[in-house]
Amino acid sequence: MPAPRIEVRDLSKRFGPKVVLDAVTCAFDPGRIGVVIGPSGCGKSTLLRLILGLVQPDAGTILFDGTDLGRAHRGTWESVRSRIGMVFQSAALFDSLTVAENVAFALVERGVREAEALARAREVLSQVGLPEAGPAQPAELSGGMQKRVAIARAIATRPDVLLFDEPTTGLDPVTSRQIEDLIVTLSRETGATSIVVSHQHSTIHRTADRITLFHHGRILGDGERDLLDTHPAIRSFLDGHTMTVPPREGGAA
Repeated sequence: MPAPRIEVRDLSKRFGPKVVLDAVTCAFDPGRIGVVIGPSGCGKSTLLRLILGLVQPDAGTILFDGTDLGRAHRGTWESVRSRIGMVFQSAALFDSLTVAENVAFALVERGVREAEALARAREVLSQVGLPEAGPAQPAELSGGMQKRVAIARAIATRPDVLLFDEPTTGLDPVTSRQIEDLIVTLSRETGATSIVVSHQHSTIHRTADRITLFHHGRILGDGERDLLDTHPAIRSFLDGHTMTVPPREGGAA
């Protein structure tokens, strides 16, 4: 197996008195989809924001292709960020820009000529099934179409890592399946490492190569997708049962 693209070691984060991540260790491999599951508030989305550098850890290490991001200088961080595409739960499109301008935005910010950036925007909009949407305003699109635009924006820069925060939340079952198929297709076509945060059963089952279960900031299960059927804690979560966090060695909770 190749070395992990992203490796997290003993990562901890708290906001005030609340411990969000408690010495978490996990890894995500090139060209595979890792799905991070768990109840609301368990640290899933915080993990994505730590990887992206939107918040800083209190302790622990994040490695990107073996580079310790906590010790990286600003130029290295900027290089790493340019290799990551993020799809936020709300899509987070700019209302003042057209769909094509939204997709081209990151490219223009990086110095790509506007005409070239818009050409790339048209290319990736076709890739996500929206070839005619470029001139539209985001408000004119359905929720599912806005998610597709957000995905197009994320892949426009040809990233090595794609982060998806609850990509199918609030969508009807048919649209959810379309987004799930798109995630799988793009991951296979681009070879990107994809990390999908979700609590939607369909998204979990239809996209995961690897599964990681968070609960109260800790990992209760982590491994290949067959854990969906065999791991007791993962089965309990998917079946809607109450989970308990085992004590740490030495009796600490």
